Amino acid sequence: MHGRRWRVWVVALVAMACALLGPTGASFAATGTPSVNGPAGARAGGSAGSPAPSAHCDLADTLVTDCSSHNPQITMSIYNFGDTSDCVFKIHMNWGDGGKGQDFTKKGGPDGIEFLADHAYADRGVYHLVLTGSVVSGPCGSGSADYTFRLLSITGKQHLAALGDSYSSGEGAGTYDHTTPADCHRSAEAWPRLLLRLSPKTLVSQQLLACSGATSAALAGKVHGQPDQLTALKALRPRPDLVTLSMGGNDVGFSAVLADCFLIYLHGHGDCDTDGVLAKAATKIKAERSVLAADYAAVRRADPDATILVVGYPRLFPATQQQVDPGCHWLTNDKRTGLNALAVQLDGVIRAAAAQAGVNYVDVSSALAGHEACAAHDSWVVPIHLSTSQEMGHPTASGQSAIARLVNAYIDQHV
Repeated sequence: MHGRRWRVWVVALVAMACALLGPTGASFAATGTPSVNGPAGARAGGSAGSPAPSAHCDLADTLVTDCSSHNPQITMSIYNFGDTSDCVFKIHMNWGDGGKGQDFTKKGGPDGIEFLADHAYADRGVYHLVLTGSVVSGPCGSGSADYTFRLLSITGKQHLAALGDSYSSGEGAGTYDHTTPADCHRSAEAWPRLLLRLSPKTLVSQQLLACSGATSAALAGKVHGQPDQLTALKALRPRPDLVTLSMGGNDVGFSAVLADCFLIYLHGHGDCDTDGVLAKAATKIKAERSVLAADYAAVRRADPDATILVVGYPRLFPATQQQVDPGCHWLTNDKRTGLNALAVQLDGVIRAAAAQAGVNYVDVSSALAGHEACAAHDSWVVPIHLSTSQEMGHPTASGQSAIARLVNAYIDQHV
């Protein structure tokens, strides 16, 4: 072996929450005992610009170790020692989350080499990492190492950016910003802003980039004169650790569908459940999955290290006709069931697109339960009427608060 052998350490860098140390010498050339010392602290300090905490996460071959991280993201530092300058190594990292893994080819050196392999996980959970090494050329040894750990919690504060349409900008909640394009209707009571109040120990800042009326095209284009949201996201400093997005309702013309359903009450025409409007919207929704999956991939490219939360839409109308306010004459049982079915279909497509793109989906369909539009008691939705108001059919401040609580609960449980 000519004194050339590998040693492997894994280091959780992002929040410096835990140092994950592999067994010294337990890799390509020999076996050994787990270590909680070694160069991991110095490596972490050099990478993150701050001293590493005491090592308390010991990765062993057969044990599950509970650790905390920030993104969640880990960095594996791979070392070899001795004169390996005549060797070329190939290393494959299987991160244990179902992805295809990563392959690296590295040339050795007179004093060995070190390189870093970074990976961000989409969720908490137990992960089994497998590192497999081989020698492409030269008189060096090869082998493998594996580690299992549970990504348990987030310990550092995160920076939040909220992208999307009116259901993220806070349309309907009032108290809109005066420093952004007026029609974006970014509210002080928008649910992304309320997250800061609900999670002061988790979130340290928030940037609301969502704009009322935004479509998928507006992510990389303009709406109401504001720069596109992806460019704005890329420019944010510090870079967001958590990005939320609501999108799709404007793509399928949901506001126009609501208006058509309401017109029958005033003019005796525009009956959305018989004139084909609901059916056309359902067809548009079916085609939306690929559009949304591309959107989510674009957001990931704009902020590759962020955890992305795709937030669905709340059910907008009561679950039963008995819960409908008798004064809401236009909302017949057929319209109510048809509109709710569209909402279920759209949320299902959003969920499927999120899974396709490998991002997180947050279900807020029940946020307005008992307080939907046309609810008999205490509706949390701006009434639907014949008006040019943007607010019509959007959650009020109370509805925004209900959405915020569900998103916050998801963050607490999964991020």
